[in-house]
Amino acid sequence: MSEMGRLDESELNVAELVGVPERYIIQRASGRTLRKSKVDQFVVCRFYVTLMLHQLFNGATVWDVADRFEQSRGFLQSLLSGAAAFASRVYHFTQELNELAFYPSLLEKLIQALQHCSMSELVPLMEIPGVKIGRAKQLYKAGYSTLASVASSTYLEMTSRIELLSHKQAIQIIKSAKVLLIEKVESLESDLDELKQLPPPPQNSC
Repeated sequence: MSEMGRLDESELNVAELVGVPERYIIQRASGRTLRKSKVDQFVVCRFYVTLMLHQLFNGATVWDVADRFEQSRGFLQSLLSGAAAFASRVYHFTQELNELAFYPSLLEKLIQALQHCSMSELVPLMEIPGVKIGRAKQLYKAGYSTLASVASSTYLEMTSRIELLSHKQAIQIIKSAKVLLIEKVESLESDLDELKQLPPPPQNSC
């Protein structure tokens, strides 16, 4: 509940609107027990979960939010998937009603954002040719969170960490990761050379 004490003015206004007044938040954040509170605890819990989604929606990683809210990464991934699935159902529902015709365009962007949040940590792995989301999840779960970690691995190490992954598949994944990593390094070096060719910025004369 310490996160409640970090809300900014706009977030406090939203809390007030949904039934979680600022006074209640201050009391809970200070650790005080409220025996006769009229605040609906279900609403409080839903609002607390919404704060997690808000952090993820604004670009925080699953790791950071898990540490900040003291939740497991698995719970947050399930939360994102569930929120995206619910938004998708509402999206299809609003498509059928003319009076709600302005909602689908908003919901479509929300769904895309939620799906991106749930997959953001897999994006570097899915850049590897041939690695789809299922394989990326296996790699991430096995401890391969970056392109470099995959490229520096060995096929024996990788197959020992990932069940049912053949030596041939592991060799191909590692080889592809190395090629991609080299291409990225060369691209960065090229950008650096171009920057070096630029004239220095003019100095202001006083």
